[in-house]
Amino acid sequence: MAEILDVMRTPRLAPLTAGAFLCLVGACTGDVQKFEAQEVEGPPEVQISVVEQHAEQFHLDVPDRPAASEEEQIAAAYILGVMQQNGYFARLDSVPVADLFRSTNVIAEPEGGAEDPAAIVVVPYGTGPGSPDNNAALGLFLELGRALNVAAPVHKVQFAAVGAEYAGEGGEALGSRRLARFLLDEGQDPLVIQLVEISESATFSFKAYGDGAEEANRIMLELTGGNVLTDEARTVKPDVFADAGFERMLVVGEPETAGEVLLGFLADLGSP
Repeated sequence: MAEILDVMRTPRLAPLTAGAFLCLVGACTGDVQKFEAQEVEGPPEVQISVVEQHAEQFHLDVPDRPAASEEEQIAAAYILGVMQQNGYFARLDSVPVADLFRSTNVIAEPEGGAEDPAAIVVVPYGTGPGSPDNNAALGLFLELGRALNVAAPVHKVQFAAVGAEYAGEGGEALGSRRLARFLLDEGQDPLVIQLVEISESATFSFKAYGDGAEEANRIMLELTGGNVLTDEARTVKPDVFADAGFERMLVVGEPETAGEVLLGFLADLGSP
């Protein structure tokens, strides 16, 4: 407990309510935790310095975040606090892993956009066998949420950080499976935007694949004046959201360009 508190006192961590903290460190039972949306500060664009600060926080404090571990709970607490600070209603959804062990999905809903979301941005926040370095993706996820609330205060885009994506053989993508099940049960049909590979060393500065990709890539070309992108396919395994019948878009690229493109794409898509 003392180690968790030490991590949560670091300067860049957002504040958490006592109830949310106790839920996380005690393994959530699946109950919904709601928070009052706060006024959002900062400019209406993705700040790459903030993306890097978030990424560094994950890298330094909890570089390894196995499914249902204390380290994964710390990461969930951080994501929850930042998204609350960014003006979202934060919801914790329990993800069973094995026996009494549970992970958590952290879902952030915009004010007024929870009933019928136009899109949901998804990123895994845990680590495990075969997991990529997704610290930059997490940083972009958090800062994109803030920038979108400033650039388009009335939007219908949700954000979901999914846990237990790399739980090991026979237990892959548990957080995504749980999220897909929840969306189906609620009768929601958003475009699922998955941050697959966000890195300074990405092959493309930005590239989208799947549903909605043509519009996202068009925005990228307009912003950067780049060349026509190649049309090769890109998939993920398991392709949980496509298999569940959702439209889904896979995104790869560098944090700065991806942030600029996605902000423009979501600001238009998420307008009520």
